[in-house]
Amino acid sequence: MCVFIQQIRYLIIMKTQIVLLFFFLSSFTHLPPAEYEVAWAEGEFLYQATGQTKWQKVESAAKKIQLSLTDKVKLSKGAQVIITAKDGSGYLLNTVGEWRLQQLLNKPNGALSPSIAKQYLGAMMKHINHTEKSIDEYAEGYMRKKGLVNRGPGLTAPLMVSPQYESVLETNSVTFSWKSKGKTPAYSFALYDDWNETESPIWEKEVADTTLLINLDKELLESDRTYYWSVAPKNTPMGVRYAFKRIKNEDLKLFEQKLKDLQTDLKYSKGMNAFVKAALYEENQFYPEANREFQNALRLEPSNRLFRQSYALFLARNGQVDDAKKYL
Repeated sequence: MCVFIQQIRYLIIMKTQIVLLFFFLSSFTHLPPAEYEVAWAEGEFLYQATGQTKWQKVESAAKKIQLSLTDKVKLSKGAQVIITAKDGSGYLLNTVGEWRLQQLLNKPNGALSPSIAKQYLGAMMKHINHTEKSIDEYAEGYMRKKGLVNRGPGLTAPLMVSPQYESVLETNSVTFSWKSKGKTPAYSFALYDDWNETESPIWEKEVADTTLLINLDKELLESDRTYYWSVAPKNTPMGVRYAFKRIKNEDLKLFEQKLKDLQTDLKYSKGMNAFVKAALYEENQFYPEANREFQNALRLEPSNRLFRQSYALFLARNGQVDDAKKYL
């Protein structure tokens, strides 16, 4: 009888332990999944993870802080935070106060509403959170991804500025521009229809300045075909050839609709609107227009660290490292 009672007690204890273990494990499995990551934080920004009582201050976005919809966030005046979702979309948080993240994102025009602007804001964050240790290393790695060799001293004078490598041009009149170190009396400019260095140019001109305006229709360059341009001091070998092409009319109409949709969607400050438009232009390879919008953003908010750092990286992606360093 005593043995039987002991067995019953043992079973009760085991059952109690199993139930307690179940509830213990359930407390972990019901924690909300991390759905967002802090990509940029400027100003005073704190967060409180679900189930915690202590507020954590975000010192640097480099920590890759994860947030869930049920976490609390606290933003002070002037704070500017951008979080990214798993699909790559970027969301701007700048509303002063203490919020559940889901509460903040569900506000009118919040992050959970459909938005083309978030697509391009997220694209910009991919560049911001690069892993290279310096702007020089970043530029070299990016140019290598484009298939360009590292431009040594013989190829960086003059430095080809615009149109940038692989630009898509929407206008017939294009200004080609470049820089040169030192005094150079004249330059040899050339257009090619082939990457092969043994191919002769289809059009060339001697230029005394560092810019050249060309009407592409007049020079009979076809749309939706890749061409290349190069420039060098007169009587010196040509260096790297930069690819560019004229966009087809139907493709231009599609892009113009993208731009129209984005402009309708933009609800940020004027500076941030220009910043996101720069991302749209760059993603679609309209580099001169992207450069213009970056400059517009900085003109409106010259001390904005996000704009300055992003523009520096944009310049570096196009080989203009010396100019890039001025914005860091």
